[in-house]
Amino acid sequence: MSKRITEEDLVLPSLLIMESQGGFATTADLNDKLRKNFFKKISPEDLKIIANRKDDHFSQKVRNLKSHNKFQKLGYAEYCETGRVWKLTSKGKDKTQQIKPQLDYIFNGVFEIKDYQEGLRELNNVSPKGDFIDLNSTISEGKIEHKVTKTRTRSKKLREAAIKHFKNKNKGSLKCEICKFDFKKAYGKPGKGFIEIHHEKPIFAYEDEGEEQTIRKALNNLHPVCSNCHRVIHKRAREPYKLEDVKKFFNDNNP
Repeated sequence: MSKRITEEDLVLPSLLIMESQGGFATTADLNDKLRKNFFKKISPEDLKIIANRKDDHFSQKVRNLKSHNKFQKLGYAEYCETGRVWKLTSKGKDKTQQIKPQLDYIFNGVFEIKDYQEGLRELNNVSPKGDFIDLNSTISEGKIEHKVTKTRTRSKKLREAAIKHFKNKNKGSLKCEICKFDFKKAYGKPGKGFIEIHHEKPIFAYEDEGEEQTIRKALNNLHPVCSNCHRVIHKRAREPYKLEDVKKFFNDNNP
């Protein structure tokens, strides 16, 4: 999958922009606000000025939303030539209401660009019916503390499965997968059962997939890490470090 933003990646965020402006937006509005939303995701290639033009490739993709009839083909918006403005259709309004929390989840996440795009495209192709799994959570016995308050979690069963899985893997403790830091060992009772969970990919939990399948999918994607290692993973906005990369950084500097 390309690391460059595509026209398809801009469709759903554009609907939210229209919705936030009473259902209307000009192409200039979309270009300005999409650029602000995507500024950490836009590749250097997309920011290059087009030959013999004043615009960059990103602006061209925004304009192509009109010239390629992206919104009209999906039935999400109509273009009013007299006012040169986009207007949300009833279908577009319904789609916007469906995807608001899921899109917020993606935008608040720090994923590799290909996984970010995959999340957007999944929302393009599927009507969200279920919940999704918080990417910035810390797991402790019986509760989840949110760093991003607007995101939600799948279920109590999923939280318990994650805790049980990592405890079994670490022989009863919750250690950082990278540096092996153990909160309980370091802090005693206050640190018992405490760990941060790193998501490699955004995980959507649609109702028709079933809870067990959601749990299996989640556990293939989750990694217990301490706060320090988690920050290093997410130091790069466009491409977070791989877990193995951070392990190597740590081991090379802590022989």
